[in-house]
Amino acid sequence: MCSEAVGISSALDPHRGSGRLDVAGYQREMDKRRPESRKTETGKGVGHKRHDDNTSDGLALALSDFEVVRRSLGPVPAQKYMNKPNSPLTEGGKNRKIIEKLKLSVTLRENIRYIFSYLLYGHENGLTEEQYASLHMLYDILRKRMVHVYNMLHILPKLENKDKNQQTKIVLSSMIENLPPYLSCTAKFLIGEIQLKKINLNVLLRPTKSERFNYLANISRDSIVQSKTKDTEEEIREHDKYSNITQKALGPMFAKLLHILHTSTGSLSQELFGLILMNLPTSNDDPVLEENIRYLYEVTGNNLIINWDFIGNDPVGKDAYTLVFSVLSKILNNPSTDTAVKNAAVYVYNHLKITPSIYDNPNFKYTYNLIKQDLDLGLLLSAIVPQEFDEDAIRMKDHLLRYFMQNYRNKDLDEAVKGFNRFGYDNPLDLLMAFLTRILNRIPASKIEILQPAAALLSAVIMKKHVRTFTPFVSPEVDILILLESLRNPDLNPMLPKLVDSIKLELTSHPRMSVLLSTLIPTEKDKCLTARQCLINTFQQIQRLHAHLPITLATKIQNVLYILQTTVQTHTFSMQYSMVPQNVDFYNMGPKNPTMMNDVNSMITKLDVSYAWNVNKYIGEMGPHTQEKSTERERENPTITASVETKEPAILSPLLHSTSPQTFYSTTRHTTTMESIPEEFNFETEYSHAPEMIESSRKSSYNILPPIPKHALKPGKLYEHVTHIAPYSSMSPESSEEISENTAPKLSLEETSVSGNISAAIVLPPLIKPNRPLAVQLSNNGVPVVTTDERHDGTEPEIVLPEIQLLLKSPDVDNFFEKVDTPIATRVLRPLSAIFGKNYISKILKDVNPRLYPTNIALLTALFKRAKNHPQVAKMPELMSSIREYIAGMEYVCPTILLPIVISLKRLTSDVVYSTFNPYDLTHSEISENPPDDSSSDTVTIPLVNPTTWLQPINPSDPYTDLLPTLPKDDAFGKKLRVLKRILTHEKITEILGPDFKPLLYPNKGALFTTLLHKLQKVKAIQSNASLKSIIDLYIHAVQISSMNTKVSESNLLKMMSESTGHWQPELTSLTYALPVPKSDAEIAMIKTMQDFLVNPDLLEKLRMAKPPMTMSRGEFLRKIIQKVLSSNMHLEKRILKALKYYKDKVMISDMGALPIIWMWVQVYVVKAEVKLGDMIQKTLDFDRLPYQEKLAYNNLVTYLAENPHFLQNNEDFAFEKYKTQGEFVKAFLKYLLKKAQVSDHIKKNIRMLLPRVVLTGPGAVPLPSFSESF
Repeated sequence: MCSEAVGISSALDPHRGSGRLDVAGYQREMDKRRPESRKTETGKGVGHKRHDDNTSDGLALALSDFEVVRRSLGPVPAQKYMNKPNSPLTEGGKNRKIIEKLKLSVTLRENIRYIFSYLLYGHENGLTEEQYASLHMLYDILRKRMVHVYNMLHILPKLENKDKNQQTKIVLSSMIENLPPYLSCTAKFLIGEIQLKKINLNVLLRPTKSERFNYLANISRDSIVQSKTKDTEEEIREHDKYSNITQKALGPMFAKLLHILHTSTGSLSQELFGLILMNLPTSNDDPVLEENIRYLYEVTGNNLIINWDFIGNDPVGKDAYTLVFSVLSKILNNPSTDTAVKNAAVYVYNHLKITPSIYDNPNFKYTYNLIKQDLDLGLLLSAIVPQEFDEDAIRMKDHLLRYFMQNYRNKDLDEAVKGFNRFGYDNPLDLLMAFLTRILNRIPASKIEILQPAAALLSAVIMKKHVRTFTPFVSPEVDILILLESLRNPDLNPMLPKLVDSIKLELTSHPRMSVLLSTLIPTEKDKCLTARQCLINTFQQIQRLHAHLPITLATKIQNVLYILQTTVQTHTFSMQYSMVPQNVDFYNMGPKNPTMMNDVNSMITKLDVSYAWNVNKYIGEMGPHTQEKSTERERENPTITASVETKEPAILSPLLHSTSPQTFYSTTRHTTTMESIPEEFNFETEYSHAPEMIESSRKSSYNILPPIPKHALKPGKLYEHVTHIAPYSSMSPESSEEISENTAPKLSLEETSVSGNISAAIVLPPLIKPNRPLAVQLSNNGVPVVTTDERHDGTEPEIVLPEIQLLLKSPDVDNFFEKVDTPIATRVLRPLSAIFGKNYISKILKDVNPRLYPTNIALLTALFKRAKNHPQVAKMPELMSSIREYIAGMEYVCPTILLPIVISLKRLTSDVVYSTFNPYDLTHSEISENPPDDSSSDTVTIPLVNPTTWLQPINPSDPYTDLLPTLPKDDAFGKKLRVLKRILTHEKITEILGPDFKPLLYPNKGALFTTLLHKLQKVKAIQSNASLKSIIDLYIHAVQISSMNTKVSESNLLKMMSESTGHWQPELTSLTYALPVPKSDAEIAMIKTMQDFLVNPDLLEKLRMAKPPMTMSRGEFLRKIIQKVLSSNMHLEKRILKALKYYKDKVMISDMGALPIIWMWVQVYVVKAEVKLGDMIQKTLDFDRLPYQEKLAYNNLVTYLAENPHFLQNNEDFAFEKYKTQGEFVKAFLKYLLKKAQVSDHIKKNIRMLLPRVVLTGPGAVPLPSFSESF
């Protein structure tokens, strides 16, 4: 299908009046709103009361001042971001003329569509079923932008001075030439109906008070004159496949313009991008998408997107679709882009689709009641009822109605609804969605009182639209951004809007990440009935994407999840507090003794508004964090204790105490590890322990004051490392120590058991992506490294193999790599095809059927090994060299990359696995946890260390000790390995391969073992030893053949990746081995300072540094980090800055600095902790000993904290870790409040009064639970 071009109309039709937006009806009695009881002045249909029916409807009269006219594509009012166009296509000449005509065509199309939409949705009756269906089909094809209206511009002069019947016949006749064949008869049918006078459009389109129904609206006389002739020479035919795609979608004019764009040096203008976007055909019946496309069209038509020179420069994609998505990505990545533009762009990015369909409207009678005369917003919102929507949506509806009734003369609202086409939607839900989207796009950002409820309600309505469909599955139209908008409910936790804004900013800047998160949305409908429920169920699966999300984004998502899980769904509309704080200044009052609040924690327990300490700063950076389910907080009604009369001055007394249980949590982690010593590293396994409930009894108080909120700390950052590679020492491998994590203050700690095989969680080495080509390259040390990273950092020329998912796929023998543009095809396969002809595979393999090979890598290996021995190939040195290089590359990739994938797919977790194969047959092999019961004489079985452990780093104290499996002495397979085990020692390898062989230079055990086998195979002394040569040859076959003969589908590969909840991260503290050996106490201290600095798991993210390539050494990486830090504006402690400057030019690139970077496997957990501030204040400020004035201050302080919980939430700049006792902590926190500008002067005065009273001895000297021992 082709779509007509689209343009921008310049102004509203002066002949067209205004409609009105009526929300007054919402206050009327519901029986007056029912269709059967409401009549228009003619007695037909449903309408509003006339203004003179009820003089008390002054509000209705005022609300009716909103002008709702037909949609105008006129200029957006805001001009503050205007950019000048910068493209040769916008500067005069023939191309400029084409663009202007394209813009003119959109105006004509919108005029036609507007009139057709009125006949379909805005008129009570007048069309037969056949006429309605025919007109709807034509309207639908216009809506989907699948008609070339550009070719209809020549009819504009003919439309002048004609009645509506004549004008419509002219339009339909011109459409016939541009409609798809199956719709041409539809237009002919309608022309016949008009000619036979079965349709009288002069009656149906009779002008009303607000409408003129003019086909020439917004079209100037000059434009009409210029459109008289059709310049066919302007159109070009297809130049290539890209032009063909564009021409089919948009027509020849756009094909011409894009061809000019990509053959000239000019950039893409905003105007042309808007035209392309507005013209792309779409079958998506999505009013939000349509409104957002219109908004972007208006914005780009007026050049309002700033930094467009960067966005439009060198556009990616020679066809229209690729171009649009590329530019949308640039818009979203542009930090200067206006928020409204980003919101519209990200929705278009996620929802633009090209799948045509025809939609029949069953909802006319409902829509008609809403738009008969005005847009009846009160009636429209009355559809938001408790039976259909949750309480959040009901409250948002009430917020909007109150706002509209109180701000009906607001110019911003008037501007927002100006030009809104109320006839353009065939059901009330779509009408409401479009209206809310229009408000969000056009109301200034400062109007949060309308924007927040509108965004939350829009999310609920979108969910309703897609969930109400009769299907057991959740619609794919529900995306993560739609769900996030539901959290803009102003009645929810005040922290949520900020978190949502922060998350949305990252997702709109990285739209692919938004799409990735949307894949977590449950498919089961019962898990996604409301936006909040759906969001909770989605975010609970966030662990599956930890390897693909920045830690900061995952942390924010976990914080949102925690708040949602701890927020009670049901809300009441009663006052937050049942009583207000009493006036405690009784000097001038009667001699009554007021009851004072002493137990702050009871206040904390009662308040509904939650707060959370930010524990990000002091949570230990090493260790699993288990997210615990929060306990339900109960609300208690405060009571007043009777006051006691006395002749003495009023004395403030604490309240009576009652004992109530309170639940705390503690979480432990167990780590099997060894103490750190230089150059020695081992595999470390950590395990998390489920939260342990610990009941404690403590006193809580009833009081006359509002309580300070209390619940567990909000989730801290996602911290490492459930499993990772860490330094180890010469201690016994069985030694272990328990390391506590940071959580709630711990009352008891229980040791957990060590269990599980963490290696099973690791599927691929660091930086390897299964959908990217594999590059085998040599590092500067001559060590082969496999990577999918395009950064080669000056390494030696590489061998590029196809991506993993293609190597492990079944081969298409008839089209073997013919459709894949990969170096292996151009360098080897095509030359072989040129030598041997089309059937070169069969000719080279001769007696072996190529279809027997299960994977592409197996067939490639067999083909190349046969080809290198062929006489015709031997005559071509360059081809022979390439074949040998690729054989070596595949022999290296198979055991180091592919075999661990096969083991993970088969879920083999035992320490030893057995590979059974035929050395002379690459078409079949088996690998399992047990040796075969019986094997044929042609097969051999070799025991292997589980290859998943080959991804671990090398043991520096004895690099060769764990490369071969340990088997019982009398084991038959163990006997075969003895001869090989004897030489896999440091002394023997050094003797055989020489001192230049450095095992620690290899990135992991698999790389070392594979290289070692091939090097030993070539040693003459081993070649002369038959038994030793045989076992080495068999071992090489065992690891290669087993890795090639298991098909792994793309879906299985992706599933394994998604189930692996961890990710690789460079271990930064080991970089200090690239520093010179310290020679003084000062240097020892600075080395320790460097380690303290590098231990931060978020360091690279804070520095915005990418993970290093596998070819980079420790010294090179440490030097880059130091240079980056010193050139940044990062705030650093003086000791850290001093150490960085000292070692700036002392980093070693050779020796220890030349060793590869150690990578650790990181799994992320969320931790909650709680700081019982109430207990601490109560214990360190003895209320009974305070003088009268300080008791007043005490009361004021706790009241203030209760009423301002945000001070207890936003505390990232408070240094928790510095304070060791309760007294120090309370005193520091009070001083922290003194520095806050938001704290009132009166409260600061009270704090200064109380500070000297904080005791540092006794209760104040009680140590805080160490945050490094809290887990």
